[in-house]
Amino acid sequence: MNLKLSRALRNRLLKELRGKSESASEVDELFNILLQLTLAIMLIFMMAFFLYKLNTGDTHMEMRQLQQELADARRQQLQAVLDRIETAYRERYALTKFEAVDADNKRIYRASEVIVDGKIGDLPLLREAFVEGGRAAYTDYARPGELEEQWLRSVRDQVPQLTGDEVTFVREEIARRLQALKHGVTEVQLQAAAAIQQYLVRHPDEVEDARIHELLVRLSREDDPKLRRLLVTELNSLLKQYAFARLRQESGTPLLEDLR
Repeated sequence: MNLKLSRALRNRLLKELRGKSESASEVDELFNILLQLTLAIMLIFMMAFFLYKLNTGDTHMEMRQLQQELADARRQQLQAVLDRIETAYRERYALTKFEAVDADNKRIYRASEVIVDGKIGDLPLLREAFVEGGRAAYTDYARPGELEEQWLRSVRDQVPQLTGDEVTFVREEIARRLQALKHGVTEVQLQAAAAIQQYLVRHPDEVEDARIHELLVRLSREDDPKLRRLLVTELNSLLKQYAFARLRQESGTPLLEDLR
């Protein structure tokens, strides 16, 4: 008795529904509410059947099967709660502003458009999303232990009296989801930094660092493939750090890169 939607089916449904609702979060909320109602109805019928089996003296094997079905239903309820919490944090970090679904129904991020002429652009929605989302993510992930406990408290508020096995399951899920969210924010910031790097390669005169400027000018004039490879190797690390520094200055907040 497993009513959990596969990730691929859920992503396809979200893709279709996003055009009909005001936001992706509303679609997620609708899915969670429907799942909660379904699980509640399932639990009522399963408990009634469980009591019936007790009264009719059916075998121990059947009772164990019923108990497993109840545990599975409870786990799906926990998954629905965790989905809702994850959605809230996905919005807190503004990932919803930069995410899309590729041809394989996998979530991807597109953040390079936030950079205009080597700087964070002036488009209010994108600028605020990038800056405030990054600030919130840095604040949370600077204290990972507190963040995990905050998630666990949110789960307990909605699903009280967790068993020991359920707590273990929830902690594992929280760790996995926190890692995925961190990866998402990091990817957004990396794409923004890469856009700055690409701009500076095309406009070396805007680089204030003397060494990087010199290397970029030499690279633009060098035709020998071997020498170009050497210049690129030296430039990669320097230019990456320079781009991150500019991004940090532009946003006025530390980056997740700073927590490594």
